[in-house]
Amino acid sequence: MSVTLSTYAKKTHASLDLKGMHLNPFSLRFSGPCAYLEDTFQREYLEKSLKHIRVALILAVILYAAFGVLDAILIPGKKHLTWMIRYAFVCPAMLLVLLLSRFRIVQRRIQPILAGLIVIGGAGINQLVVGCPHSGRFF
Repeated sequence: MSVTLSTYAKKTHASLDLKGMHLNPFSLRFSGPCAYLEDTFQREYLEKSLKHIRVALILAVILYAAFGVLDAILIPGKKHLTWMIRYAFVCPAMLLVLLLSRFRIVQRRIQPILAGLIVIGGAGINQLVVGCPHSGRFF
């Protein structure tokens, strides 16, 4: 597995052999003689990806909410159920994570939180499918 070192790590550890990197095969964390790189890597990865995570959450809320218009058109009799799922559970959960992503304690656990958010979004879609009869139109 190829690993790119930060500028700090390059300056501090210029003689480090990248082919000798040790990664835990299950957690993919640095292990062995490279374990000291893990904290720096995690910090830099979070700094670089936090903006992308927030943009993705904003887009997810917009898209998930925008499909509520289709609910009103395709299944007007069940639109209150679908809107409740979308606007009372899933979208607020996404917005909550977006707002809480400003706090350091949440930032340290953002990956498991995002995984849980994906499960919530998928469960919302599942409930939309289960709670609404087939209209015969799938596209």
